[in-house]
Amino acid sequence: MSRRSNIANFNPRHSAPHLVMRLFTLLVAGLFAATTAAQPVADLSLQRVLAGAGTPYYYTRAQDVASTSLFPESTSATSGRLGVIVKTKGDALLGYAATPIGQNIYTLRVTDEELRALAADTSLCRIAASPRHRLLTDRTRQATGTDRVLTGEGLDAPFTGRGVIIGVIDEGFEYRHAAFLDANAGSRVRYVWNRRIEGSQPTADIPDGGDGYNNTGGHATHTACIAAGRSAGGSNFYGMAPDAELIFIPSNLDNAELLEDAAFVSRVARAEGKPWILNLSFGSHDGPHDGQDLYSRTMDSLLLADGGFLVGAMGNEGGNKYHAAATLCSGEEPARFLLTPGGSEVMLEVWVQATDSLRHAVIRPFVLRDGSIDYDGIDFGTAFLEEVNPDNLKQHASLYMSRGVLYNSGGYLPVGIEVTATDAADIPVHAWTDEGFGIFYTPDARFAAGDDQYLVCEGGASVPSAIAVGAYTAGNTTERLNGSSVSFATRYPLEQICPFSNSGPYLGSGVKPTVAAPGAVVRAAVSKAAPDFSARGSALVEARTIDGEKYYYGYKSGTSMSAPAVSGILALWLEACPTLSRTQLEDILRTTSTTEDDALHWGYGRIDAYAGLKAALQFAAQSGIERTQQSDFPVALHRTADGWHILACRDTDGIRWRILDTAGRTLRQGTGTTLSQSNDILVPTTGLPQGIYLLHIVAGGKAKTKRFAVG
Repeated sequence: MSRRSNIANFNPRHSAPHLVMRLFTLLVAGLFAATTAAQPVADLSLQRVLAGAGTPYYYTRAQDVASTSLFPESTSATSGRLGVIVKTKGDALLGYAATPIGQNIYTLRVTDEELRALAADTSLCRIAASPRHRLLTDRTRQATGTDRVLTGEGLDAPFTGRGVIIGVIDEGFEYRHAAFLDANAGSRVRYVWNRRIEGSQPTADIPDGGDGYNNTGGHATHTACIAAGRSAGGSNFYGMAPDAELIFIPSNLDNAELLEDAAFVSRVARAEGKPWILNLSFGSHDGPHDGQDLYSRTMDSLLLADGGFLVGAMGNEGGNKYHAAATLCSGEEPARFLLTPGGSEVMLEVWVQATDSLRHAVIRPFVLRDGSIDYDGIDFGTAFLEEVNPDNLKQHASLYMSRGVLYNSGGYLPVGIEVTATDAADIPVHAWTDEGFGIFYTPDARFAAGDDQYLVCEGGASVPSAIAVGAYTAGNTTERLNGSSVSFATRYPLEQICPFSNSGPYLGSGVKPTVAAPGAVVRAAVSKAAPDFSARGSALVEARTIDGEKYYYGYKSGTSMSAPAVSGILALWLEACPTLSRTQLEDILRTTSTTEDDALHWGYGRIDAYAGLKAALQFAAQSGIERTQQSDFPVALHRTADGWHILACRDTDGIRWRILDTAGRTLRQGTGTTLSQSNDILVPTTGLPQGIYLLHIVAGGKAKTKRFAVG
C-alpha cells in the first residue's frame, strides 16, 4: 500500500473481474518473515492485512467527500481498495489494471481479496504498502508576515519561472484563486487531477471551487502561492516564480498515488520540453529514513530518468521525541525502545543498520508492567512483525496496535521493542514513532532515550535526490485582517532556525536537510473553498476583491511553507538554465547558500536566490545557452548592505547607471560598462545620507528605475 502523502493518484483501478483469483494459504506467522522463493515478498504492513489483522492505520483516514460538479458519477477514493507498489520479475504485469511507473514497477488498487491473489502470484517479486503521509503545517498553525519571504526583497530579476512547470501535490486547493492567474486573467493552472475522487482523470478544464479536503485551512493554496503566486489586485503576497505553469493534484498522499502523480507531471513536461519540479509539503516517519525503500528508489529513478526535481519539506517534529537510537553488541544489555501510548493507535518501527541481509539480533515486543518488562502479558499476534527488508537488506521490526489493548487498571501500559544482539559487531539500531502514535519514554537506564534527530520525513524529503528543506524565521509579526497585530517574536526569534524544523542526519547518501528557507509566519493565499474556511479567521491578513470575487490571504508556519519557497527559486534558476542537471543544482546549493554552523538543521545553509541565479547563468553560458527563455530587461538587480549588484542575464553592452535624489539630481553614476552573461558589477550605496533615492539603469537599449531607501 502507499503511505499517505496527501496527493491524488493516477487512478490505476484494480478491477476484480480482471484478476485471476488464486488460492492463498495463510502460513504460520514465522513464515511471513521468510516467504517462499516462488511468492512475492510483501512488506510488514501488507502481511498484517494478509493475516486478517485489518487495514493498517494509514489506510483508514475518513474522507468526507463533498459533492462536485466535475466528477458527479465518482465515489470516494477510499472505497475499500488499498494502494500497492508492485515489482515484477519480467517487463509486464499481466492480468491487472495497473499503472506502469518504471522498469518492472507498477502501482494499482486492490481489495483485500485481490491482495491475496497478488501475494500468490509467482510472476511478482515484491509488493510494497502505500502508507499515507500528513501535511506539514506547524501544529500551532502560526505563520509569518514578512514580505521578503514571498516577494524576494533584494532580488529583482527578469526571471519569473516562465517556461517551468511546478507540480503541487497537496490538499486544500482553491483552483481559481486570483494568485494563479496570468497577466491576461487566464489561469496558469495547466491541469487539475483530483485524486480524492476515485475514477478521476487529469483535466485541463479547470473547475471552480476547491478540492473538498477538510481541516487543511487551504494548505495547498498557501504552498502553491508561495512557490508561484502572482500579485492579485495589488497584493504584496505573491510568490517566487509568478509566471511558472502549475499542475494541481489534490491527493490522499499515499505512495502509490505519488508515483502516479509524478509520472503524469513528467509526461506533460517531457511532451513540451520544459523543466519540471514537484513540491511535496508533507511527510511521515514510517520507513527506514535511508531512501532505499521501494517507493523512494522508484521516485528517484523516475526523477533522474525524466529530468525532474523534487523539493520536500523536512517536517515539523522538532523538539518531539519521535526517534531513539542505540548500539548493539553481543553480551551487553539489549537495546529497548519504550513508548508512552499516544492517540488511539501505537506505532513503533525498529531498523538494525546492517545491510548484509542477515539477522544480527533477536527482536521481541514487551509491555512495562509495574516497572517490570513483560514479554507475555498481552497477545501481540500480528501487531508485531519482523523481517529482513528486501529493499535495503536491513533487519526490521514493526509494532502497530490499538492503544485499547494496553489498557490496565485505569491507565495504559507503556509498550516497546527489545533488540538483543546475536553477534559481537557493534551495529547501530534506530527506532521511530510518529505524531499521534506515541512518545519515547525513558523511566530508567534500561531504555533508550528519545530525541528529535534523524527526522528526515518519508514521502518527500527522504527520496535520495530530493532537496530537503528546513525552516528559519525571516519575520515574526503580522497585521491581521481585523486590524489587530500579532507577534511571535518569543516563539520564533528572527534569523534563527524554527524550533519545529526537523533535524538530520540522513541515513542515506546526501545532505539532508539540504538548505533552509523562511518558514515562520508566512503570508500567502488561502482557500475560501476549504470546508473549514471562515472569513473571520484570526489567521487572515488580507482580502482582495477582483471582478466582484473576494480572495483571501493568511499566515501559516511550517516546513510546508519553506519548501515551496525553494521550489519557486529553483524555477527561476531553471528558467535561466533549462538544462540544469542534478549535479549542477547540488553544486549551486553547496557553494552559494549562506553557511550556518548547525548543519543538522541548516544543511548547506540559507538558500540565496541571487547567488544561485548567478551560478545558474554560468552553467547556462558553459552549455552554450547565450539567451535565456525570457526577452525582457537583460539584467537582474540584487540589493545588499554595500549597494546594488547588476547581474547580466545575457551578454549586454552599454550598461549605464545613475543614483538620483528625489529632486532628480545625479549623485553617482557609471557609464559604458559591458558585461558578459553571469558577470555583475556593484553600484555602491554606502555613505549616502538617510533618505529616498532612485536607481536608474539603461541596459541593452532598455531602461529601468528602482526606488530605494537608505537608513
